[in-house]
Amino acid sequence: MLYQTDCVWEDMTQKRSTEQYMGARLLHYALFSECGDVKNPVLERESGGKPYLRDYPHIAYNLTHTTERIYLYLRQGAEGEVLSVGVDAEPLRKIKNLPALAKKVLSTEERSFYEACEPSQRDELFLRFWTLKESFLKAIGWGIRLPLSSVSFSFEKDGSIVCKQELSEREWHFLQFQDANTLLSICESSPVPLDAARHIVRCGFESQNFYLR
Repeated sequence: MLYQTDCVWEDMTQKRSTEQYMGARLLHYALFSECGDVKNPVLERESGGKPYLRDYPHIAYNLTHTTERIYLYLRQGAEGEVLSVGVDAEPLRKIKNLPALAKKVLSTEERSFYEACEPSQRDELFLRFWTLKESFLKAIGWGIRLPLSSVSFSFEKDGSIVCKQELSEREWHFLQFQDANTLLSICESSPVPLDAARHIVRCGFESQNFYLR
């Protein structure tokens, strides 16, 4: 499920501490709402820096921030199952130096698709690729330490999202949607595709929060 809360700070010196505090609150809320009584959750980090719940490998989560919100995606599998998830969010906007960024970030196949679309659609298309790449690299625990062009995505006619990569042998599925003016991408290691028909429902944590189920 995907959870959200507003996160606003008065000045940049408060940004990191506010995000950490609100992210921790959101995680505890999600754990209580979805998993019940998770006793003494201990956070540790993988070698790449990705946080995980030490005693609950069947529960996976990931956080992402925008300038005003925090999103958290959490999935609970069966006992003994090891899950990995990633989520990324970007406000829809005009992007500075877009041609240079596209050349650096997009794969050859993605660039062909990007250059074939209308110029007015390229900012959004670039962000679609960007958030998918980020969500995947966060899911495997690497973040953007790897070149984003090393992962390539395509959008199929049936609405599915296909990822071409040589970094992980696990099966990965993706979901992408828009919340107001924010584009979100979710990545999950699962033998079953994510259901694009999942819907957003408001829940009670802070104001304007929702979860995806």
